[in-house]
Amino acid sequence: MRLTTTTNISVDGVMQGLGGPDEDRSGGFERGGWAIPLVDAETGDYLNH
Repeated sequence: MRLTTTTNISVDGVMQGLGGPDEDRSGGFERGGWAIPLVDAETGDYLNH
């Protein structure tokens, strides 16, 4: 079995789910979902592969 993960981490070491605006509101975080508008067709194809 092969397991592949995609992790998003900021320069200060914070990992977050960035899929949707309500995905992770813990600690008062209000900026979820910022990455979705930046995904192009090629990135979407890669992530769905």
